[in-house]
Amino acid sequence: MIKEQFTLTKPHLNFIKMKKQNLKMNIIYLKNDSKKGFRTLDNVNRAIVPAHVTKMAESIMKLGILRPVVVANLDFKGVKDDYIIDGQHLYHALLRLGYDIPYVTIDVNDNEDLIAALALLNNSSKSWTMQDYVQAWSFTNPDYKTLIKHFNVYDLELSIIATILHGKIENMSKVIKTGKFKVNNEDVAVELMNFTTDLLKIIPRQDRSTNRRCVNSYIMFVYHNFDKYDHQKFLVKVKKNIARLEFINSSDDDLTNFFSECI
Repeated sequence: MIKEQFTLTKPHLNFIKMKKQNLKMNIIYLKNDSKKGFRTLDNVNRAIVPAHVTKMAESIMKLGILRPVVVANLDFKGVKDDYIIDGQHLYHALLRLGYDIPYVTIDVNDNEDLIAALALLNNSSKSWTMQDYVQAWSFTNPDYKTLIKHFNVYDLELSIIATILHGKIENMSKVIKTGKFKVNNEDVAVELMNFTTDLLKIIPRQDRSTNRRCVNSYIMFVYHNFDKYDHQKFLVKVKKNIARLEFINSSDDDLTNFFSECI
C-alpha cells in the first residue's frame, strides 16, 4: 500500500477537531485488483443511488479524484470489518472505473461516535434530516424502530409522532440526534395518535408552526386529562366552537383553556 500525507477537508476537520485528533492523517490506496474491499452500513447511511454513481464516475473522469473515502473499523451487526463512513458513491464509482481507491481511516468508539461521524461527514454534500438520524439510530435502538413504524402509518409530522411516543414536550430534534429518544407507553401513544389524526381533520390548517403549537398543546392536554377525557364528546364540542380556534391558535394558554372547555 502507498502512503502519503493528506490535509483534511473542512468536514473532516470538523470531526477531527471534535475528537481532538491530529489534523493530518495518512491517505492509503487500495489497489483495484485487491481482494480486500469495504462494507457499507446498510440501512444506516443513505442508500446508494446508481445514477449518482454514474455522475460521480463522470466527474472523476473529468476532474480526477478530489477526496478520499472515509473508513472505520467497526463491529456492525456482529460483523467486524472496515465500513465506509463517507464516500459510498465515490467508492463504487472508482470500482466501476477500475481505479485504485484512496481512503483514510478514523476511530469510532461507540454508536454515538458513529452517528456523529456519519452526520458531520455526510453533511458536506446534503444536510441530514431528522429522518436520517432516526434511520441511523434505528440499527441499535429499538425505540427508533418503533418511531419509524408509526411514521410509516400515521400522516403526522415526524416530530409530532416522536413527541407522542416520547410522552413529553422537548426539543425532539436534539433528543433524536443524540440518541436519547425513548418510547413511553406505546399503547397510550397509539391511542393519542389516533385522537390527533381525528382532531387534524377538524381544526383549520394554518402555517406549520401554528398547527404544531396547537397539536402540542392538545397532546399535553390529553396526557394530563386522560382519565376523564371522552374523545367523541370532545370532537363534537370542538366542531361547535371551531370558529374560536382560528383566533386563539397562537397562544398555548388560550389553547389549553379552549380544550378544557371542550371536555
